[in-house]
Amino acid sequence: MNNPLTKRLRTLYSELKGGGTFADVGCDHGYIAEKALENELFDEVIISDISEKCLKKAESRLSLRFGGRFTAIVSDGFDNLPHVDEALISGMGGEIISAMLARREDKPLRLVLQPMKNAEKVRRFLVENGYFITRDYTFKDKKYYHVVVAEKPNEKPADKTDGKPEKSGKKDEYTDDEYLFGRDNLKEKSDDFKDFVNDKIKLFSEAAANAESPEKEELRKKTEKLRKIIE
Repeated sequence: MNNPLTKRLRTLYSELKGGGTFADVGCDHGYIAEKALENELFDEVIISDISEKCLKKAESRLSLRFGGRFTAIVSDGFDNLPHVDEALISGMGGEIISAMLARREDKPLRLVLQPMKNAEKVRRFLVENGYFITRDYTFKDKKYYHVVVAEKPNEKPADKTDGKPEKSGKKDEYTDDEYLFGRDNLKEKSDDFKDFVNDKIKLFSEAAANAESPEKEELRKKTEKLRKIIE
């Protein structure tokens, strides 16, 4: 059985590090978990979804190939999940992703996130909660997608006394523009990111043509800022 990964799913899979326990949160068809199982990328694999019906479909499909080599758990985000070392959350809004993580005290040490909107909120949440954003970029697969990969390198394994991770107190530093657009996007200015920004410029320009002051002036300023971003 071939795993029909789209460019979007291939991109997300390529960001997984491997090792330990992995959770595909909101797994949908479970294609990425399937690829991880196929390549034995993790010691343990969990697929989860808030919909029992959707999860059953993914579980039945994966069971044909992998039997009991994975665990399926009905869960709203991380609410019913055990300890997870690395997690993937994709295809959800940034506010939902942030809320899922906020409810979890024992947060994964590594995250691969693909918010459908409000990526800025995800970036801010991660930095405020001690994560270091290691990859942060936009790519196109029919539509535009934002990928944010984050780790907690400032946490060491639990010691033998209290079982809690040791923290260094260091914190990632992001500028306002990096929160808005993504650090790697601003550094690399890939063709996909430029296309994304140019599409935004076109939308703002069209809106400005039909707007009145002061909205017209505000849209003009936004357009100029976007042009400077990709210069």
